[in-house]
Amino acid sequence: MRSWAFFVSTVCALACAPSPDGASARHAPPDAAPEQRVAESELWRADHADAERVKELVLAELREPGLPEWAGVYSDRGLYETMTLYVAPRSGFAYFFRGCVCDEARSGGVTVNGDVLELGDAEIDDDELPSLTHELVPVRVDPARYLLTPALVVMACNEWNQGRLWSGGFTHESYESDRLRGPLRVPAKYQKYVLDEPIVGRVTRTWIERRPAYGGETWTQTRIRIDVGADRRALGGMSFLVSREHTADPQDCDEFLVEAVCEAGELELGSVYAGTTMPAVGARASTSPR
Repeated sequence: MRSWAFFVSTVCALACAPSPDGASARHAPPDAAPEQRVAESELWRADHADAERVKELVLAELREPGLPEWAGVYSDRGLYETMTLYVAPRSGFAYFFRGCVCDEARSGGVTVNGDVLELGDAEIDDDELPSLTHELVPVRVDPARYLLTPALVVMACNEWNQGRLWSGGFTHESYESDRLRGPLRVPAKYQKYVLDEPIVGRVTRTWIERRPAYGGETWTQTRIRIDVGADRRALGGMSFLVSREHTADPQDCDEFLVEAVCEAGELELGSVYAGTTMPAVGARASTSPR
């Protein structure tokens, strides 16, 4: 499956120059009418002006005492792009994306809904901007602080269950590559994804499916069902490590994600990566390598 970083790196290799007016390529398609190009360019400039204004308000608010722990400046850096988020309770948020072929900005208000920060309105998800969603969740892996999408929170829990510490997503500026100590601290809503003891099962069925991918392409996914008996702790998005057919080494395995919780203790899972080896029926599957 092709990631955003892969897509950006591919495009950068082909064309790494901004459009003449500085706007993003998605705002100025080559076949757009002149009126549309002008309107889109004006919208792009307005987005940036609003975000710059909110950024200054956030920075001023961050100098005040008594702010919640989640307030601050965060960044998420890839190979060819950088995302920066400025966020505070009263001022709201300002988001900036800088890439070699794309330059975007968004801003809006912030609402605290339980343990979740709601940025702008739900329509922000339609923009499909990297790292930015309507909902962001405060997470800690001491000494680092993060604001993660709900999907990334589940991934952080999967990492913890497998004996690793999460690192990635919007990271608070106070973290300067110090060694992570842990533990993982997630809101109560996500505690059910953090397991004290692993869930263990056996593969009962395997098959292959073609799945949609970026740009209308498809990729080959290995699908399995596993039986975990009376254990009912499994949830959608949880990661299982499934032993490969040719080895008895518990560390030699492939990763699958739970996509459906079926009846009678069965789970349906899909491989994380294309071309994953087909496990044998009866192979061990566990949320932990131990």
